[in-house]
Amino acid sequence: VVAVETKRGGDKWHADIKDPFPDFRIRSYHMRGIRNETPRFTTGGPLIKDKLYFAHAMQYFMEKAPNRTLPFPFNESKTEWINSFSQVDWNISQRQLLTATFHFAPQKINFVNPEYFNPQVVSPSLRQHNYVGTMIDHYGLLGGLLDSTFSMQRFDVNVGAQGPGGMVMTPTGNRGNYFGTQRRDAERREWLETWSLAPINKLGTHLFKTGTSLTYSGNQGQFT
Repeated sequence: VVAVETKRGGDKWHADIKDPFPDFRIRSYHMRGIRNETPRFTTGGPLIKDKLYFAHAMQYFMEKAPNRTLPFPFNESKTEWINSFSQVDWNISQRQLLTATFHFAPQKINFVNPEYFNPQVVSPSLRQHNYVGTMIDHYGLLGGLLDSTFSMQRFDVNVGAQGPGGMVMTPTGNRGNYFGTQRRDAERREWLETWSLAPINKLGTHLFKTGTSLTYSGNQGQFT
């Protein structure tokens, strides 16, 4: 179980960018395209002063990993993914705060782990997506805090081949295309109610919390 608390947007707008320039590939004293890049961008600020705040962070990752048992340029596995997180905070009143977040993380890998016995045309490809949306309502009640949380998550992944050809196994290396395709989908929904009582200061400080959760999860898959 992992609990993550994120910061809201600040009282003033700001934006930051890090690592905006890629690393280039150098071969035989010549530049041969991009090797990797990892730019990161964040921004945040008030949409309505003292009422509504917004924050966003995003990172892009791209890397080309070579395998020395294969000839260039047919020796690389290319990985790309995006990690995007957005948050909106609404100060409804002095007793109530509403927070909504959305996390989006797609990834793709073309030519997964090519090597001498399984060159690029034989290697599989991978595509996956991860979506998480959460809404949390914090409400002051009877001197304590009532937290109402609803979250939804969906995950899908596809493993495929570079073409429709069959896979041929030989002593000097495999030929043709990858032998199968896979698809998997999973989802999860959760409703969580938690009431934290006011601290009791007798013989020390005591914090009591009670709550309940309702959860649904499902998954399915197919292999061909």
